[in-house]
Amino acid sequence: MSLDLESDRMLNLVLQEKDFHTERMVVMEERRLRTEDNPQAYLLEQVRVTAFQLQPYHWPTIGWMEDIERFSLEDLKAYYRSYYNPANAFLVVVGDFKREDLLPMIEKAFGAEVKGIVPNQEKYIDPPQSGERRVLLKREAQLPFLIMGFHVPNLRKPDSYVLEVIAALLSGGKSSRFYNSLIREKRLVLDAEADNPLLSQDPDLFLISAEVLPGKETTEVEKALDRELERLRREPAGEREL
Repeated sequence: MSLDLESDRMLNLVLQEKDFHTERMVVMEERRLRTEDNPQAYLLEQVRVTAFQLQPYHWPTIGWMEDIERFSLEDLKAYYRSYYNPANAFLVVVGDFKREDLLPMIEKAFGAEVKGIVPNQEKYIDPPQSGERRVLLKREAQLPFLIMGFHVPNLRKPDSYVLEVIAALLSGGKSSRFYNSLIREKRLVLDAEADNPLLSQDPDLFLISAEVLPGKETTEVEKALDRELERLRREPAGEREL
């Protein structure tokens, strides 16, 4: 039954005008709730717009509100025809099954139809950034919020695994450097996080973020974060910490 449902959804989806208009309103409300009414999410979106100029990561996944408003049913159908086809899909099966029984069922469900063409996945990659870029965003919020982004490789490069370790050292739990230094000792921030985009399709941003405590200055927090990064560069982590 699962195979029949998935193949039907991939190959025979019915897109209707009345459903399209309803769902478009849902997506617009989703963007408004998750991004435009969320100062931290809105800042992150602006950081990515500033950091990437050629790569698709310049554009938010859900699109700009103006994009969503302009979508037509034909746009949806064209996208569906391009990307929702067996040539552009992985089928993952988990459970108690026999391979010799399952493969003919998969062939029957997906193989009889036109397989489609794999979309071109080649994308522009941003050239090396030649200097710092800054964006200052003013929105109504309870506390100031700071994000720092650094261009890094993805999992195709060995350094990506080093960056996973660095992210854990900086903010992985209450024994991490950010927690001990910025939260417990200096009392500068409510929260500080480091995140490495290991599974991104293209080179992405290593992100450091901090929610500034009331009465503290964002510039002071930025300097404290820089000191922790410099310390990481200057003093290799010991075996016990690793």
